[in-house]
Amino acid sequence: MREGAPRRCRSRNPGCTHSPVSGWAPPSEEQVAEFLELLRDNPKQKVFVHCHFGHDRTGVFVAAYRMAVDKWSAEQALGEMRFFGFNGFWHPSMKKFIRGFPAHMRSVTGRRGLVEAAPP
Repeated sequence: MREGAPRRCRSRNPGCTHSPVSGWAPPSEEQVAEFLELLRDNPKQKVFVHCHFGHDRTGVFVAAYRMAVDKWSAEQALGEMRFFGFNGFWHPSMKKFIRGFPAHMRSVTGRRGLVEAAPP
């Protein structure tokens, strides 16, 4: 997010959540779990997920949702990411994170049972 954007977002929408994620590394297991909890706890709310370019980090979070909730495979989720502009060449660690997503979720302490992801 651009400097000052989280503050502007919260001033317009008290429900705004800012979760800073590196542009070159996947999110932490904790960040993905918090994102999925946010969606689970607010099922009737519209959610706007955004990063600077709108396809790499955003794609990882949406892919995690697709696998956890829609029961997509990792390859289906990666296909959607590519369709919306994800560049796996520049982000191999994000691609690896998505392919290992089910194991990531099972390893998050205290989050077991939050979601059941589809097999890779």
